[in-house]
Amino acid sequence: MQVCHVCGKDIPALVRFCSWCGTAVPRTTPTGLLSPQSLLQNGRYLILKQVGKGGMAAVYKAHDLHLKQRTVAIKEMSQQGLSGQELQKAIDAFIHEAELLARLKHQNLPHIYEQFEDRGRRYLVMEFIEGETLEDRLETMHQRGDHLPLAQTLNIARQLCIVLEYLHSQHPPVIFRDLKPANIMLNKQQQIYLIDFGIARLFKPGQSKDTTALGSPGYAPPEQYRQATSPRSDIYSLGATLHQMLTGIDPSQHPFYFQPFSINQPVLERLVQRMVALDAKQRPASMQVVKQSLENIIQPRTHQQSVNIPRPQKSPVAPSARIASGVQIQKNKPQSQQASGRAPQYRNQPATPPTPAAPVMVHTVISTGTADRHLWLSIREQLYKLVAGFPEMRFTESNLPAALRGADIILLLLSDDFLTSPSCMASAAAALKLHDTQQARVLSIVLRPCAWDQSDLARIKTIPEDSVTHLSIYAQEQRILEAAKEIRRLVAIASLRGKTTGSMNLLQWLLWQLYGEGRKFCPYFKANSGHYALQHMRSAGLAGVILNLIDLQQERVVNEYLIGPLNNSPDMRHLLATLAPSSTDPEEVQGMASRRYP
Repeated sequence: MQVCHVCGKDIPALVRFCSWCGTAVPRTTPTGLLSPQSLLQNGRYLILKQVGKGGMAAVYKAHDLHLKQRTVAIKEMSQQGLSGQELQKAIDAFIHEAELLARLKHQNLPHIYEQFEDRGRRYLVMEFIEGETLEDRLETMHQRGDHLPLAQTLNIARQLCIVLEYLHSQHPPVIFRDLKPANIMLNKQQQIYLIDFGIARLFKPGQSKDTTALGSPGYAPPEQYRQATSPRSDIYSLGATLHQMLTGIDPSQHPFYFQPFSINQPVLERLVQRMVALDAKQRPASMQVVKQSLENIIQPRTHQQSVNIPRPQKSPVAPSARIASGVQIQKNKPQSQQASGRAPQYRNQPATPPTPAAPVMVHTVISTGTADRHLWLSIREQLYKLVAGFPEMRFTESNLPAALRGADIILLLLSDDFLTSPSCMASAAAALKLHDTQQARVLSIVLRPCAWDQSDLARIKTIPEDSVTHLSIYAQEQRILEAAKEIRRLVAIASLRGKTTGSMNLLQWLLWQLYGEGRKFCPYFKANSGHYALQHMRSAGLAGVILNLIDLQQERVVNEYLIGPLNNSPDMRHLLATLAPSSTDPEEVQGMASRRYP
């Protein structure tokens, strides 16, 4: 028997039409049959090629023809051999994966753009990760009779700890439940991505059983076969994966048995054996404990080699941003500084620190329409999360042209209500003049569809191409994020106050490297307080850079750091500890940015 997807009635298997409502019954043809140049979603997505296929789905590389041929990955749900309740459960699981990923935001997780149904099949559109799976990497090493280098193994394990700790910190916690090399992607910068959330589950303390007992033999812990998982289940799977990276032994060949091994790292060897303990209570208590144990193993290695893998930390160094009176974002100051009103005195630093730069002024021109304000609040909320650790910034809102004076960034939030408002259009005309004289940076954000391109506003950079509002909640969230990221980029550049090189603090230099053209104008930064310099080597992931620390006296590289968004940079504490041991904020570290080796 199977269930009609329209009326919900039970109907015999293999029939072509529902006997109750007459609806055509979709045929469960095999997955992965889309040929190159096929079109989906009313011609929006152009299939380029198939890049993966498993028992649950097929994945294609495609172009989004509506967004400048952006490359995306499209996951097609498998329906082969499914009917009735089984098919409905598979559809529910597929929708669950899309909804779960859509609310998760992390640099080691792919972004979700939308989900849709086409020709009776479910599709999920997500960020395309250029790279290879860890499974492919291990297979290549195995064919050469070799294992992954220890430093690379620890780097991958450290990144997995970070993203799994993020999942476990959700409310309720998200248990991945299928961690294995085939579900770990590695890009060219060695950044990892977790893929395939098809069987991830929300953990509810006290719940004795999950709804399903899926998993991969060799990587799934014993309790998963009893339909009972917890965050320690992911610790087991990580331990199994780590054991395979260190030994080359595929755990699927001998499930639940992990051969003791020796690599002259007894602490690491004991950690792995604890992680794969059959009794969940004997495993480390949390992913944070595993991460800290790995950090303790990694840190001593930094004294034995000139270039080492990045060292993580428990929390970002840069103080989190906060909102004052709903309109200003400023950096928290040390309590002693707040109490006395004076900057603390540090050894090897001037008694009187440089005068703080004026906050970046962001002025918003928006109509009085309720829908416009709702969308703007969503963009601003997303922006607050992205600019944690940035210099001070202040928001103002007014439709009066005179209010634009002194603004560093002007945002024109376009809609039909905006275009029909005389005060909004007058402010837009004033903003165009400031843009032409380079007195301010102007950005148009299309909140709702309107004829903005038929006015002078067409010569201002506009995002997104169509509008923020969208019938798909997933697409709308991605457009909100796109707008917030572009504002973040403008804020980072505005904080430099026109500088592209020369005297600046470490925070300004990092912002220039992360969100501007820093590598082109000033890839080097020499701190005033010591004999160290930083060099921007390459980008890492969607928003990160690899930096080399150079000892200028010895003229050699002594360390390497991965710096991501300033509200999630694990290596920042170690970087500051070397450049300026008395500082906890990169804005306090003064230096000189240059194009050439200092």
